[in-house]
Amino acid sequence: MQNRIREVRELKEIKLEALAKKVQISKAYMSQIETGVRGKRISYPLLTRIAVALETTAEYLMNGEANDQGAERVGSRAGH
Repeated sequence: MQNRIREVRELKEIKLEALAKKVQISKAYMSQIETGVRGKRISYPLLTRIAVALETTAEYLMNGEANDQGAERVGSRAGH
């Protein structure tokens, strides 16, 4: 999961600090999530906020699988 968060963030050219601000957490906390220091356990509501900020789905960040319905829900261009 952590690798996918970083990959999507870098693909979209979003700086760590900008993502943290969108998600309303500290840059340090966001970094800990991306590097796995926080472990693989973060709350689903937080994961959802990260997904929305990255214009993807929580399911994709967790499993690497896209869900077209969920992608539309969080504003992704998938399925449009």
